[in-house]
Amino acid sequence: MVPFQEVLSEVRKVLQEAKLLPSLLTQLVEAQIFSAQYYQSFFAENLSDADVDVDDLARRLALPVWEKWDASKVIFSSVLMENEPENPGLSSSKLSNVL
Repeated sequence: MVPFQEVLSEVRKVLQEAKLLPSLLTQLVEAQIFSAQYYQSFFAENLSDADVDVDDLARRLALPVWEKWDASKVIFSSVLMENEPENPGLSSSKLSNVL
């Protein structure tokens, strides 16, 4: 089984980009990793509030994800890839050299 700290690290990566959280939560519900009630509890807390304890949130998200990591890791990969630029290795300076 994958170490919990590794899963927690993946959850924290998603939390660094707040715009990824709704997509992640939706996909976790669709895959039945989170129940609908558990999913709704996060929105009831107003996660956009600046007073949110990010470490606590990360742990609460990570535990059910860790328990079902085989299914969850695919979801995390897809959500994190949504956030990557199309050509991450091609910087503007490299682009000018190509042109």
